[in-house]
Amino acid sequence: MQIDHKINIKKVQAILALEPPELYSHFIKKAAGWGKIWGLYNEGWATTKSIDGAIILPVWPELEYAILMATDCWETFKPKEIELEEVLSDMIPYLRTQKISLGVFYRQNFGSVACTLDEFEIDLKAELEKYT
Repeated sequence: MQIDHKINIKKVQAILALEPPELYSHFIKKAAGWGKIWGLYNEGWATTKSIDGAIILPVWPELEYAILMATDCWETFKPKEIELEEVLSDMIPYLRTQKISLGVFYRQNFGSVACTLDEFEIDLKAELEKYT
C-alpha cells in the first residue's frame, strides 16, 4: 500500500517540541476532532517495550506522525487508522486484559507521553462530548 501524503515537517517539529502535557492535550483534541487515531500495521500492530519490559502500542493523532515512525524495525509497517468507536469499545478493553499500554505520540529514542488507559479513556470521552 503506497501512501501519498505530503508532510509538513515544520508543523510536525513544532508539535513534537511541545511539553508532554501540551503534547497529550494536542493528541486528545486532534483524535476527537478527526474521530480516529493511527497505528502501524503489518499482519499485526507494531509494538515496542518499555525499559521495564512492558508492551506498548504506539499511536498518533494524525497520519503524518505514523508515516514518520514507519522506519527502522517498523519499515515494513504501514499507517492504519483506528476509528475512535473501535478504540473505546474494543481496543482499550483488550489492552487492559493484555496489560498493554498506549504509547501516545511514541517516538523512537524518546518514548511516549505517559498516561494510563483510564486517563486516556476519560480524557478522550470528555473531549468527544464537546463534539456532540
